[in-house]
Amino acid sequence: MNMAVVVSGALVPAVLLVLAWLMPSLTPPDLPFGVRIPAARRNEPAIVGQLRPYRRWLVGWGAVVPVAGCVLAGFFPDGAGAEVVGTVPAFVVLAVYVTGYTRARRAVLAAKQAGGWYEGLRQGVAADTSLRTSRQPFPWLWALPSVLLTAATAAIGAARYDDMPQRLPMYFGFDGTAVGFADKSVGVAFVPVFGQVALTALITATVWAVLRGRADLDPARPVASAAGHRRYVARMGAALLVLAAALDLSMLLAALRIWDGAGEIPPVLPLAPVAFGLAVLVVAAARTAQDSGPAAADGPDESTVEPDSGLVHADDDRHWRAGIVYVNRQDPALLVRKRFGIGWTVNAGNPRAVLLLLTSVALVVALTVAWRAPEHTTIAATDRDVTFTVDGTLTYGTVHVPAHRAGQRLAAALLLPGSGTTDRDGNQPPAMVVDTLALTANALDADGVMSLRFDKYDSGRTGPGAYRDDPGRIDMAAFTRQAEAAYAVMRDQPESDPRALLIIGHSEGALHALLAAHDVSPAPAGLALLAPQDQRLLDLISRQLGDQLDQLAAAGRVDAATAASNKAGITRAVADFRAERAADTSGLLPPFADLLNGLFSPYNSRFVRTDDATDPLQAARGIPPGTRVEVTCGTADSNVPCDTLPPFTAALRETGTASLVERRLDGVDHLLRPAAAPPQTKVLDPSVLDALHQFDQPWRRRA
Repeated sequence: MNMAVVVSGALVPAVLLVLAWLMPSLTPPDLPFGVRIPAARRNEPAIVGQLRPYRRWLVGWGAVVPVAGCVLAGFFPDGAGAEVVGTVPAFVVLAVYVTGYTRARRAVLAAKQAGGWYEGLRQGVAADTSLRTSRQPFPWLWALPSVLLTAATAAIGAARYDDMPQRLPMYFGFDGTAVGFADKSVGVAFVPVFGQVALTALITATVWAVLRGRADLDPARPVASAAGHRRYVARMGAALLVLAAALDLSMLLAALRIWDGAGEIPPVLPLAPVAFGLAVLVVAAARTAQDSGPAAADGPDESTVEPDSGLVHADDDRHWRAGIVYVNRQDPALLVRKRFGIGWTVNAGNPRAVLLLLTSVALVVALTVAWRAPEHTTIAATDRDVTFTVDGTLTYGTVHVPAHRAGQRLAAALLLPGSGTTDRDGNQPPAMVVDTLALTANALDADGVMSLRFDKYDSGRTGPGAYRDDPGRIDMAAFTRQAEAAYAVMRDQPESDPRALLIIGHSEGALHALLAAHDVSPAPAGLALLAPQDQRLLDLISRQLGDQLDQLAAAGRVDAATAASNKAGITRAVADFRAERAADTSGLLPPFADLLNGLFSPYNSRFVRTDDATDPLQAARGIPPGTRVEVTCGTADSNVPCDTLPPFTAALRETGTASLVERRLDGVDHLLRPAAAPPQTKVLDPSVLDALHQFDQPWRRRA
């Protein structure tokens, strides 16, 4: 399920629905659905009767939208189209809200006109000069958290600047995944701080303007109404500054992730503080909704002090377009309180207010354009050297990034080599230079899949590393930890998509892929196991040596009795080694004795013992459920023949993989080449290339 669509297609519409439901309760009672009425008419059946149909309309139609948003999320598992599709439910909810509001407003207007509610009433406008001469003080203490959070963000950014990655995530999708990066600079790194300063300044200026704005007083009891207005602006001003602090906290939390070079910001991280700030604002609005209207004078204390003047609020509906847009050229006010909902709106009849609104919109558009990722700029393919340290060993590797659009996130595959001193390209020079892994990276490049390959222990630039002085200390787990560290490096590359991380392992590398898949985070989306080690190491070697003896006997180079006695001797030596007894290789043909003596030597015994203790079938059962898996075998592969694979694939099926594809590749040897290929030939069989393309098909990202 795509969290981008869940957030934008379900969570956001649900919040909008809740706010739409609360709107009538947040509006003064003499302004039902944005229509001005005399206070004595607020309990008219035509008004009270509109509230229930309005809310039924919201529930009946609007509540379907978040459910539909969750359904949409299921159709976009890889994020395709999320940016467009995810906005549709929110617009649908807005349309449902506007329709319900318009229907209710028209009904109230019709009743008002038909009943002549203002006929015979003395209309008036009230003003309280004390609101000018003794203004409500600015709540500086409530502004302090925003200032402190902004200062703290700037200080943390300055302290961490030198340690920040050279490329920082700057553009994020709806689900919090980074979709674009920028080179580190002061201007780039401190964008969150600049945002905090701008938001804090904007909200502070808004509070200042509200405290000095025109009060919409009830002429029936202007003194009590003025007191209610003071309470309203004081509480709402404080609530707005709490919202500013919440927004600044969100940007601080996002900044910490950005400065770490993280590939994503979990949506809950920035949304939780904002949700708290909005909740405070809604509660403040609900508590003070009636403080500046007729209800402000309804309490026993006010009514006994201030008698009703006999005036009613002037019918000013003509200045409100649809009860939402205020247009009054004779009113000098820049901001006026909204008639329906929370907060204030500009006076569209005041040129200064219009200029302020247009300037704000232009600023938002300019910032959006300035920081928008250049989607149509194509970045050329490149190889990037990387290093990482694991268990005290500096490991060297290569990240290959295909050509892609700027800001585009790519599927990324970790390539793990087979046994022996195999380097990042899949070679053991000078004896074997076939570029198995380099050619695999090239094949993935054609599908827009980036890759990371590295020199494992005792190969390439990495060498023995921390095991230089005691090479017999290395074990199977050391190679798996090296693979897991490489996976983390690949995950953190600025172009990699954390939802589309893959591992492709060849031979012994496939076993490490299975072991790493159990521990890495996030779990790989797919595993390609090419000619995988499907048996315990010494079982595999015993079978290979037995096959060689059968071939020698068939060729007449040894007799059947010698072949049989050597097979028995190999079995006996393996049993001795597993029982930690001295392995007896006497009586074996020299090549076989030399091979086993080398494996069981102090130099190799620890690794061999720990590898042999690793059961590939058990490792296969441990991969995360839902992983897509492809397994290949070559009919010309004498190391891992196809007829040994069924128990291995059966174990994979037990995990509940999302899909398991088995590919039998005719005429392909263990090095993934055509069987007839001359030694040192750098080529992958066409069927291997096809298997790779079929495997990465769900995650292809072309420029």
